[in-house]
Amino acid sequence: MRKVVGLSFIILAFVCSGLAQAQSQTDQEKEAELAKRDAFNSRVDNLRNVGKERYVRDRYKETRVYQDYIVPLYRDLEKAEIELLAPDPADIAKYPRYVEKEDRGVTKLIADKGCDKGQALVVAEEHCAAYGMPGAGSSYSFRSRLYRVKRLADITFTGSEFNTLGIWKHGILISLGDVALEDLTADSSILETLAGFTPPEDIVKASQFAGYLEKGIAGGEIVYKDSHPAIVDTTYVVRSIAYRGEHWESLKEVVYDELEFDKRRDVIVAFRVIRLVPNESATIVWKVLSDKKSPRIEGG
Repeated sequence: MRKVVGLSFIILAFVCSGLAQAQSQTDQEKEAELAKRDAFNSRVDNLRNVGKERYVRDRYKETRVYQDYIVPLYRDLEKAEIELLAPDPADIAKYPRYVEKEDRGVTKLIADKGCDKGQALVVAEEHCAAYGMPGAGSSYSFRSRLYRVKRLADITFTGSEFNTLGIWKHGILISLGDVALEDLTADSSILETLAGFTPPEDIVKASQFAGYLEKGIAGGEIVYKDSHPAIVDTTYVVRSIAYRGEHWESLKEVVYDELEFDKRRDVIVAFRVIRLVPNESATIVWKVLSDKKSPRIEGG
């Protein structure tokens, strides 16, 4: 009974905090939010309908486009790219227990300079030409253990902050300050609210919760948000809830479900910034605290 009451309190704390902030909005903010909601609803309707229309099928063309253009959007790194994104040898030497492990790692993130154009693999800039891998080296998925396009990533380094935005997912990010990574587990008391939160499965409620995360939900000294400033020697924890469902994309008139290329899970990951060059790169050491089946979004 205590667990049930505790969980209800957690959900209520999230929602009430968000509602309190929503009520304090100015008229201009409310208008902007209404416009954003209308745009969201329009996108939802489009997503529901894409792929359901009748197309004249050309199997040869679909196969060629799939192999030559779609699959490369979600590929692994090539050898030269692995070397390009390799962390500083000193960082590897300092954290040997985090190297080449399934549930942890040392990862270098390149500042997002607008190179991740999704379906446009090549951007005519020297920097972007160098970082032609998925996500341009700025976005990483702890679920897949791969650099990914932003839509499928758990974290993106913008150059000054980390954000957790993506398709059909909630990224709840908290900053804990100078806390030892080794001291954190899924059962740590400081993570009780984050770990105990039950994500909404209705598309409308999920959209509302995303709005609360954008503004930030205060919980004592912790702020639950979809982004936080990147600060060296600071430890963060992210809960990335990647809903199961469908997300239809179209490339060269070939329609496909992008989520077939993703590992949809509900993970909690702690990471610490061990090297930071503002507007250039951030190196993090991270470990997975929890990894479980994610919910399916209803109405999507």
